[in-house]
Amino acid sequence: MVYVYPQRAQAASAGTFVVLAAHVAAMAPQTSIGAASPVAGQGEELPATEQAKAINILVSLIKGLTERRGEAAAEWAEKAVREAVAATDQEALELGVVDFVVPSLDTLLQELDGFEVELLGQTVTLETTGAGVKRIPMNPIESFLHTITDPNIAFILMTLGINGLIFELSSPGGYLAGVVGAICILLSLYALGVLNVNYT
Repeated sequence: MVYVYPQRAQAASAGTFVVLAAHVAAMAPQTSIGAASPVAGQGEELPATEQAKAINILVSLIKGLTERRGEAAAEWAEKAVREAVAATDQEALELGVVDFVVPSLDTLLQELDGFEVELLGQTVTLETTGAGVKRIPMNPIESFLHTITDPNIAFILMTLGINGLIFELSSPGGYLAGVVGAICILLSLYALGVLNVNYT
């Protein structure tokens, strides 16, 4: 199950694929989905040939994800990739892109009770009456990495790092400024998406 929540949240770009891949898709009021056209790493347009290849492969993928949701949903999904169209929660519900529009997770669990989904070729009826919700907070490392991915903090780290290295080069011998500067630069590169880090 994928739930686009809270209000004013959006399942844009890759988020559209995540929602459509779910056995059950739901959205909160005042949310949106779509605009799944491929772009380069920094948001710029891809070269023509690469863009055509990316669009065609993504269209075939998104069509496969929406086959079970009907023709209207499949047509909309293709436009989401080719034309970057988006839909509100109510539009997505009318098109069959999502199954529910509900204001809260508790309401969603109530609506899900008795809902049927296909799992491994078998029809399964969900039983969610009395189901509890367990919230899993971020651990300290995740919380730290989430904090530094704020663009403002990332650029502050980059500035501190560059200044630290400049200070170290102009007054060598202490090492502290250089080490701190290097760490700040590495953190800023991670935050800006330049470095891929797997800490698990």
